[in-house]
Amino acid sequence: MSQVFTSQVHQSSHIQRDADSNQRGHQSQVPARRHPARGQLTVRGRRVVAFFALLPLMCTLALVGVHKAQAIGTAPTTHLIAVQPGDTLWDISVRIAPDQDPRKTMWDIAQLNHMSTSDLHSGQPLLVPNS
Repeated sequence: MSQVFTSQVHQSSHIQRDADSNQRGHQSQVPARRHPARGQLTVRGRRVVAFFALLPLMCTLALVGVHKAQAIGTAPTTHLIAVQPGDTLWDISVRIAPDQDPRKTMWDIAQLNHMSTSDLHSGQPLLVPNS
């Protein structure tokens, strides 16, 4: 019992000593929390600003990388033909790729030649995919 009383007295003397030192102007061991001055950002704020500033660059690089990855090895080999009188895209598609669906070949020809309509003129040069 006396040992319990002694430890309680010992603890209370530490508490009293800490209170006395604080009253005498001694600073505690915990540093005061610094708040940023007006107009200054915290470390977290600077990281957020840097992230959002770099976000467009990261998106651009990602899109360019994806575009280049798709472009490598996927470009169809093509050759140039001249449209004959009476030719249609369907006729040309069947002639250059008889084993494929003519609709897909027609679409490929239109994309290669930046065509908005299927109108053809006699003598018009057309890029067509190799079969």
